[in-house]
Amino acid sequence: MKTPFLITIAATAGFAVANPISLDDATRVTQTNAGTPNVTYTVDISGYQFNDSQGSLNNETLSILFGNNQLITGIGWDVNLSTIGASWASEATMFFHTDFNPSSDFNLNVADDSAPVSNQQYQSDILDLTDSGLSNIGFGPGLWELEIEFFESFIDNAGTGDAFFEQGSVLRLAVFEMPAPGPLSVLGLGGLFAARRRR
Repeated sequence: MKTPFLITIAATAGFAVANPISLDDATRVTQTNAGTPNVTYTVDISGYQFNDSQGSLNNETLSILFGNNQLITGIGWDVNLSTIGASWASEATMFFHTDFNPSSDFNLNVADDSAPVSNQQYQSDILDLTDSGLSNIGFGPGLWELEIEFFESFIDNAGTGDAFFEQGSVLRLAVFEMPAPGPLSVLGLGGLFAARRRR
């Protein structure tokens, strides 16, 4: 039996979800303890599909390169989601992970509909991570990957996909770029934006 699922940003320890935080309670601010974000990156996630449970090799993953002491302090979205068959929109989940600091990993659900949807739009302001009870996502010198895994919290169509983002779906990442000289400074956007998709 399916359990209704709230929109949550949830801190994670490995793959275990702990302390879910309702986005309704999140403070929409841009000031953080690390300084004010000085750039916002828009990430196109159109076409990404939610296939299987977390960690499955069937899942699609987006990897984004960061570096030059960058710090992700907030996240927002403007997406259109469609589900397949009986799958619920609230089951489509994104897992944010970095090897540089796994303690800042979290799950993100952008939809709260406990029902199938077709090309349903979900939007948010940029939500401050620390004000939402999470850690900023920091990266040290060199290049590091932010990995986003697209997975389903309840599987309706094993191996064939439960939901996907329609065209025009984007994430917005608020980033504080700490001044640090080095070779990455000559790459536009402080070392970002290189992204790759894999399954």
